[in-house]
Amino acid sequence: MWLYGKLWPVAGLGEVWGRLISALSSAACAVLLLGLYRREFGEEAGAWGAAVFTVLPVEVYFGRTVQPEGFALLALVGALVAWEKSLRPGRPWGWWALAVFCAFVAVGEKLPYAHVLAPSPG
Repeated sequence: MWLYGKLWPVAGLGEVWGRLISALSSAACAVLLLGLYRREFGEEAGAWGAAVFTVLPVEVYFGRTVQPEGFALLALVGALVAWEKSLRPGRPWGWWALAVFCAFVAVGEKLPYAHVLAPSPG
């Protein structure tokens, strides 16, 4: 929301900035999901998963509104993608640091996203 507030008066666009940030965040989230799904489930399943994500009614709605959901979801998926990459052989620290940063951003934007990042029993 800080970014929305800082860009609001720039070039007199106001609400357009908020919608643009949400739309770009949603599009970037779909691209991250495509990469994650391809690695986990294969080419075809990855493409279908990302395609279904882009047409979900809740994604279409929040992907165009001036709310933090699009950006928070991008940060959450970014954290999951970076975490997955940090678990590869060699354990590069840069991916782990990016995962932690994205997780903090996601939870900072939308506190309920903390439950997705919390370890589950079993």
